[in-house]
Amino acid sequence: MTSRLRAGSARLLGALLALSALGSIAATVLATAAGYLWFFDLFAHFRVQYLVVQLLTLVPLALARSRVLASLVAASIVLNGYFVLPYAIPVSAASARGSGSEITLLTVNVAARNDDYERLFAAIARERPDVIVVEEFTPRWAERFASLPGYPHRVGLPLVGPFGIALLSRWPLAGAHTLELGATPAVTARVDAPSGPVRLVGVHLLPPISRAWSERRNSQLDAIAALLDRSDPVAVLGDFNLTPYSPRYRDWLARSGLRDTAAGRGLSFTWPTFMPLLGIPIDQCLVSADLGVIERRRLPKFGSDHYPLLIRLARNGAS
Repeated sequence: MTSRLRAGSARLLGALLALSALGSIAATVLATAAGYLWFFDLFAHFRVQYLVVQLLTLVPLALARSRVLASLVAASIVLNGYFVLPYAIPVSAASARGSGSEITLLTVNVAARNDDYERLFAAIARERPDVIVVEEFTPRWAERFASLPGYPHRVGLPLVGPFGIALLSRWPLAGAHTLELGATPAVTARVDAPSGPVRLVGVHLLPPISRAWSERRNSQLDAIAALLDRSDPVAVLGDFNLTPYSPRYRDWLARSGLRDTAAGRGLSFTWPTFMPLLGIPIDQCLVSADLGVIERRRLPKFGSDHYPLLIRLARNGAS
């Protein structure tokens, strides 16, 4: 009886191992075909999860002499690693050239229905970012932010629902305004920081929950690239509803000429806070080559389904 149970358990374990490997391989193939169908692009966002499953199953499959399946898993590891490793391999931090050359940015999707104001404001008081970009900026959140000290220069559009947006700054703003970025508003301004002016664009792009919304989000990416003013250093930040592991994201980076501040700074996710095993990084900060990245880190959760993201930059730095 005991030997039968052991044999049955071994067969079940082997079947689960094979199913896990096959599922991750199939998802990897679909992710690779993201350019052909909008729905496939959704699979591209979970490459880290596929990689973990494949790394865990490769050795047991090889030991079980499942050579074909082990070979397919190994090939999938290489393919997913191509997208993931540039973010996982650490890079050295930029060094600021001279006193006062830094600017610290915070992007946060507060979640329209969230009312946990105090924990977020405590984090802001502790970190003291120079500029805050707020997504899902509702009239209720606008009322609360009105009492937040230290940010006298502001521009934004509070909206009922998930697509209001605002920019708050310690330093004076020039040319600050909201604009329609396809289906959702964005905010842009030149921040006249002590270290020199920096052009910021704050965005909240459409989630790709249908073919139409996916196409409109891609059009929003094109619109961002078209409106960038390169006369000053540039940073684009906010909720992109898109991860760095998507071919569309990589193509857009190449077209825009911007750099991803996440590259070489780990694989931490920003959404959803309540489901860490399926977490993906959809909140981004992209910068022009004349801005170096000193620090990029996730702040503690506070009630939203997104983590706040803090980015410390230096003019004329390199990373």
